[in-house]
Amino acid sequence: MKRSIHQFISFILIACILCTTVIPAFADNNNNDPITPRASLYIASVKAYVEAGSTTGSLNIRFNITGNGKMTSLGAMKIQVYDANGTCVKTFNYYDTSGMMGSNQFAYASYVTYTGAKSGAYYHAVVKFKASNSTGGDSCIFTTKSAAAK
Repeated sequence: MKRSIHQFISFILIACILCTTVIPAFADNNNNDPITPRASLYIASVKAYVEAGSTTGSLNIRFNITGNGKMTSLGAMKIQVYDANGTCVKTFNYYDTSGMMGSNQFAYASYVTYTGAKSGAYYHAVVKFKASNSTGGDSCIFTTKSAAAK
């Protein structure tokens, strides 16, 4: 009798230990988007996505970046748009496209619009983010999911 009680208690303890280590692995951020871990000393998080634009043959590439503190330069350095075949169809650079970089901010969000898309065709984007301040800086790359152009 004592042996079966000890086995039962052992089973319950092992089950509790397993549940506390497995359950956090199923945590979600409510909208099924990937959770981006802390990227560096300068970049806290990044996110980007592609959506159909407001006119036929257009796509909006939206992005946001959060710095670990106030950054002197913060945003997207380069955004490359790819078609379903993997061909780069458009490159946006911060130095010739307004609104891609912010300054003296903790976070920055903006978008660019690609107007050369084929209606109904799928595209994805690769965004190179940058954050820097007086002590240094860092960059990282984020690839979006595909979306259809309007």
